[in-house]
Amino acid sequence: MADEAPVVAPEVTAPVAPVVEVAPVEVTTPVVETAPNPEVAPVAPVEPAVEAAKPLLNPEPETKPADAVAEAPKVDAEPAPLPVYEFKLPEGAQVDNPVFKSFQSKLGEFQNLSKTEQAAVQKFGQEMIDMHLEDVKAVVESQNKASWDWFNNRNKEWLENAKKDPSIGGDNWEGTVSAASQAISLYGGTKAQQLETAKLLQETGVENHPALLRFLSNITKTAAKEGSPVLSQSVPVQKQGIAQSMYGNSPKS
Repeated sequence: MADEAPVVAPEVTAPVAPVVEVAPVEVTTPVVETAPNPEVAPVAPVEPAVEAAKPLLNPEPETKPADAVAEAPKVDAEPAPLPVYEFKLPEGAQVDNPVFKSFQSKLGEFQNLSKTEQAAVQKFGQEMIDMHLEDVKAVVESQNKASWDWFNNRNKEWLENAKKDPSIGGDNWEGTVSAASQAISLYGGTKAQQLETAKLLQETGVENHPALLRFLSNITKTAAKEGSPVLSQSVPVQKQGIAQSMYGNSPKS
C-alpha cells in the first residue's frame, strides 16, 4: 500500500460522576433504662455548700499558725559602765551633790554613745564646771551687795527719823544716846553680857530705830527719878553712842 496516514484513535473522555452533598448525620447514644435495684438506697442530690457569714468584729485572728513557736524574750545588753572623772572643785564643794552626780552621769553617757576620748570629755566637763562656778560667784556677790545696800539704807533711814523725832532728836539727841547706853550698863548684866547686848543691837541695826532709842533712854530717866544710880559713861563698846557707833562703824558699809 502506498504511504498511508496513521490512524489516530479519537480521545475518549470518561464521564465524571456528579458531586452529591451529604447532610451530616447526628449520632445519638440510645439511653438504656435499667431496672431499679431495691438493695441500693437512692442517692440524694448534693446541694452546693453555703459559706457561713463571718462576724463583723472578730477578736480572734482568722488564721492561726499551725506550728506556732514562742519567741525567746529579748535580753537587753548590759550598758557599758560610766567613766569616772576627776574634776578640780573649790574648797567645800560637795561631790555627793545630786546635781553634780547627774552632771557626771550625763557626761559619761555622752562619752559612751559618741565614742569620744575621755580626756576630751574630762576637759569639756571641767570647763563647764568653771563657767558655772564663775556664774554662781557673780550671782552671790550681786545678792550680797544688794543685801548690804538694803541694810545700810534702812539703818540710815531709821537714824534720820530718830534725829528728827521731837522727843529724842534735835537738841535732845546727845542726851538720848547717852541715856540709852547707860540703860544697857545698868540692866545688861555682867560686862560680857552688856557687850553681847550692844553687839546684837549693832549687828541687826536696830540700835538706830527711834522706838528702841526712846525705850532705852526712858529706862534710864525712870531709874534716875526713882533714885537708882546712873552711870556717867556708856558701855565701852559704844563709846560714840549706840546710833553713831552703828552708822559710823557698821559691819559692812
